[in-house]
Amino acid sequence: MGAGFILNYDGEHNRTRKIFRLHLRLLDWFGKLSYNHTMQDLQLIITGGTVDKTYCTKEQNFVMLGKSEIAGFIKKFVNPDTVIHEKVVAMLDSRDFTGQTREDIYKAIVASESSNIIVTHGTDTMVQTGRYLKSKNIVGKKIVLVGAFYPLVGFVPTDAPFNLGFAIGSLGSVKEGVYLAMNMKLFDPETVVKNHAKARFE
Repeated sequence: MGAGFILNYDGEHNRTRKIFRLHLRLLDWFGKLSYNHTMQDLQLIITGGTVDKTYCTKEQNFVMLGKSEIAGFIKKFVNPDTVIHEKVVAMLDSRDFTGQTREDIYKAIVASESSNIIVTHGTDTMVQTGRYLKSKNIVGKKIVLVGAFYPLVGFVPTDAPFNLGFAIGSLGSVKEGVYLAMNMKLFDPETVVKNHAKARFE
């Protein structure tokens, strides 16, 4: 996963507090962006991935949380006025996705009454899922897939708050279609690639 440290809740690390304050300032801006575009509701589709993992000191590895923390995080820090409809399709590493998993994601999108869709996803196969969803020619939906290279919970520094805030804020300015939101950019799933060596999408 790279350099980082486990979040110390006793406030021992000044760096932790500074990074967290920076996260909050950016999330406040993202929240205002989505609010200014009058987004009334949001369909959040949870599928797992690193964004929903945490660090297990016993196993000395990242493990999936028993329950996703993303909806609560968005409600508290990004835009408390948005009504969030949460649908948990899976809590899996995306490398373990099957064709059925992607079909279940598609069905959850189509079944939603919201036109604003966020799909949280592992970064390893996010591109494949994005291309699958785009091939379905879904009408009347803005669909943004988002993930993180580091967990949202219990790990600092992490790109998760930035990516989630950016993905939600972008819903107010894009046309219907399927997008990937990573590294503060929106990508077309047909043309984007994951650069494993540099840990970024481009």
